[in-house]
Amino acid sequence: MPAAKEPVQAGGGRTPTPAVKLYQFTVPRTMPTVRKDGTDDIDQEILREHRLQNDDTQQNIKLKRVTLNRLFIFLAIETSVIFLFAFFQAIGWPHKFDLEEWSFRLLVTATIAQITGMLFVAVRYLFPKGKN
Repeated sequence: MPAAKEPVQAGGGRTPTPAVKLYQFTVPRTMPTVRKDGTDDIDQEILREHRLQNDDTQQNIKLKRVTLNRLFIFLAIETSVIFLFAFFQAIGWPHKFDLEEWSFRLLVTATIAQITGMLFVAVRYLFPKGKN
């Protein structure tokens, strides 16, 4: 009676059986595989590329969050200062605070335009129309 062939494990030199192929396909690799010529396996390179893209996206989200929080804090402070100027202009305090009408209008108009422009830029940065 001829001897039964044993299933060949990976790297055994013979063609693996279908069961071994299925096992190799379904079991995730824990160590990166290296080909005989010393190059990394293509699966590992694809996985590395996806990880880099995920890290880049995560860093981009974090940077946007920090930048926009700082922007909104700055805008809140600037709006408060303009509100104080308007309040002081109305009551004439402290020390008879009084801006000329044209300078007061210019200050308020420029500040509103700046706040609107900064919010427009922030929204366009956060929600781009699409990638080219």
